[in-house]
Amino acid sequence: MGLTMDHRKAQDLLAAYALDAVDADEVATLDAHLAECPACAGTVALLRGTAAELAAITSHQPPDHLRDQTLAAAATRRSRPLIEPADAIEVHGIEADRLGQLLTTITDDQWTVSAGPAFPDWTVHDLTAHLAATETLLATQLGIGDLSPDTAAEAEARAHEAVARHRRLLPIAAVGEFNAASSAVSQAVTTSPAFDGAATITWVGVELPVDLALTHRAFEIWTHADDIRVALGVDRLPPPPSSLVTMSRTVVDGLPFMMLVAEAEHPGRVAELHLTGSGGGTFTIALGADGGVVPFVEAPDVRVEIDVVEFCRAIGDRVEPAGVTYRTTGDSRLGADLIRSLPVLAIL
Repeated sequence: MGLTMDHRKAQDLLAAYALDAVDADEVATLDAHLAECPACAGTVALLRGTAAELAAITSHQPPDHLRDQTLAAAATRRSRPLIEPADAIEVHGIEADRLGQLLTTITDDQWTVSAGPAFPDWTVHDLTAHLAATETLLATQLGIGDLSPDTAAEAEARAHEAVARHRRLLPIAAVGEFNAASSAVSQAVTTSPAFDGAATITWVGVELPVDLALTHRAFEIWTHADDIRVALGVDRLPPPPSSLVTMSRTVVDGLPFMMLVAEAEHPGRVAELHLTGSGGGTFTIALGADGGVVPFVEAPDVRVEIDVVEFCRAIGDRVEPAGVTYRTTGDSRLGADLIRSLPVLAIL
């Protein structure tokens, strides 16, 4: 067996691994996978904890919370198949393609419709120019070259520069710039031997790995595409489940930082976040400045359950915290602080 193991193969072996019933060579590759995959590590911890409780069942009954948690996990696993996450390149390409298809449906009259409450002074045409400007900025940061006459190196300034320029042009110009830039980005990161997803670029004002920048950009494209859909009076359209897995997992590890920015830090506390729906998952998160996703903890301070699409829309500041539908078990104040922290990245 090789030195690495793919996620799906690892999941098939977790139960046997938890009971020390796998071959020696499989142990080594699983150990390596668990060191890099908090989700699988949490599953192993849960399985081993459950096995230990069952071993002692003759002396005492398992605690109610363990029974409820095990049944809930079993019900979730039965109702939702395992979904392999898309990689960052795929996520970005999918959202760029979906936006491109949406833009082909817009009529002449619809280009002048207000882009909605998030952009009260912009039309759908203006928002499309903003999307094109940010995509050309991504291309520039990846070293592809200047694909537009806009010169600002900061996203907001570049957006306003592009909007002013495109108000003198037909909407097809903004559509063409977005499509050309997104195609150039996709081709570069897919085919260039120099591309390294772990390499960093300056994005949203910080140094980010290229993979993370692509995922962030895909998240933004989806959010603004839905802004356009709402402006046009059509239903919002979530990404495919494989993209939702990638987007949501990218955000979850940053929740302690988001709570810190929102002045809702809870150092030393632990939250279990259950994202329901196709493309969701369950995460145990240590809160505080040095926190992040950790292996399963038997008794977190709060369990928060929220639909994965609503979670992502709250992250994008498209759902007011007071309007988010969620359920908590445990410290309800801690759960409320976590929810109200979700939009902070979008409004920084």
